[in-house]
Amino acid sequence: MYKDINILPLQAIGQAYSTQRKVAADGETNEETLLQESASKEAYYMGRLLELQAELKQKRSVVSSTQAENDRLGGLLQDLREVCLSSNGLHFLSSDAG
Repeated sequence: MYKDINILPLQAIGQAYSTQRKVAADGETNEETLLQESASKEAYYMGRLLELQAELKQKRSVVSSTQAENDRLGGLLQDLREVCLSSNGLHFLSSDAG
């Protein structure tokens, strides 16, 4: 009878150990899945960051070129105003005209 009493606890211990191993394995699988998902997201966002940095660089170049063209055209306009005003010609180009 003593043997029968010991069998149940041993089976219970074995079953608990087996369950614990399964839970641990499932946890490891979940952790690996999360790590893979994180790595995938990190790669996506790194690629997106590089795209946005390149786009920003290109836009800054456009802004710089546009500013330079604005400055050039502003200088030409000022020259034209001076020529027109000095020759008593087209007074409507003057900034004082209203």
